[in-house]
Amino acid sequence: MNEIKRDPYNSKERWESWIKNNSEIEGLKFNSDLVIKFLKDFELGKNISKSSAKGERSPIRLMALKSRLVFFSKQFSKKKFTSLTKDDVHILFKGMRDGRIKKENGKPYASVGSYVKDWKTFWNWLIKIKEVTEDINEDVSRLDEKAKWVYLTEEQFKLLLAQANAEYRPLIALMLDCGCRVTEAYNIRISDFQEDFNKVTIRAETSKNKYERTINLKICTQLIKEFIKFNNLKDDDFIFIKNPPAFNKYLRENAEKLFGDKVSHNKAGAKYPQMSLYDIRHIASCYWLKRYQTHRALMYRMGWTSEKWIKYYSEFLGQNDELSDEDMLTQEDKSKFEKQQKDIIGLKNKEKEYGEMFANLKKEMESLKKKRIKDKN
Repeated sequence: MNEIKRDPYNSKERWESWIKNNSEIEGLKFNSDLVIKFLKDFELGKNISKSSAKGERSPIRLMALKSRLVFFSKQFSKKKFTSLTKDDVHILFKGMRDGRIKKENGKPYASVGSYVKDWKTFWNWLIKIKEVTEDINEDVSRLDEKAKWVYLTEEQFKLLLAQANAEYRPLIALMLDCGCRVTEAYNIRISDFQEDFNKVTIRAETSKNKYERTINLKICTQLIKEFIKFNNLKDDDFIFIKNPPAFNKYLRENAEKLFGDKVSHNKAGAKYPQMSLYDIRHIASCYWLKRYQTHRALMYRMGWTSEKWIKYYSEFLGQNDELSDEDMLTQEDKSKFEKQQKDIIGLKNKEKEYGEMFANLKKEMESLKKKRIKDKN
């Protein structure tokens, strides 16, 4: 086994190449040193705020942060970060939301809240290393329009699956079945399947949240078995062969061919020709939300550590708060609950039985009393 964790987007190599060749960021007169110091600290997991997750940041996260910090540096090209005011950051994010500040391709920024989040991450680091003392972001809101994605109904997904060729169909089914992230899917080896391909394990070292989970497969088992046999894959081989760009291109072309060039769903917002592998995770979230009785079990399958995604997809599907107390119980609590229910029913039956016995006894006593009175007379 040559690789511990696969890197489908080549983030590690790109990050190492960039950090090695950039002692300063070209064109960023004032803030280059701070940006590079920040990224190097986060690579090691140093000087992270108390509210953030501890530990080293992955290359894919570091590359995303680098891109955002270069963007902020260009927006404040004539100012040092440490001299910025509340007005500066409020004007920036308002301009992005209003569409006055656009991308290089002329399109408006989507999900400005994610930019706010990364800016706050950087500013908290500045506070941590004592470069600044004031939190100029305390009134900046992260709330905005959610990222757009492609939604398929169950019937549409069945059609997409049916029309997919043998190279892609088993893997599309696997993505829906286990609901895993793209990077997790690309790290699944043949040896991660168990019980005749009825289960798959997402290993801790390949999971975003660093904990292992084993998922019961309900849809793709036979397809995966045939795919492995046809491609002669061995235990150490990865199940995903096609790289993400090629896979996404295939999904976009087929989604457009089947459903046209229109918005998939008014809440999801993206058009069918924009479909990607990650959209299948969104679709899987909706698919399994309808089928799980408890939130905890669904969170385990999807690898969520927060219930915010339960809320998001419930609202997306228009589900009301119809959970019973029983739905909120753990399996252990549920067993106790069921036992208590049986005990209560048993007690009620005993009460009924004892009531009947008491009534019969009372009748017998009254009968004996009458007989004694009669005998005396």
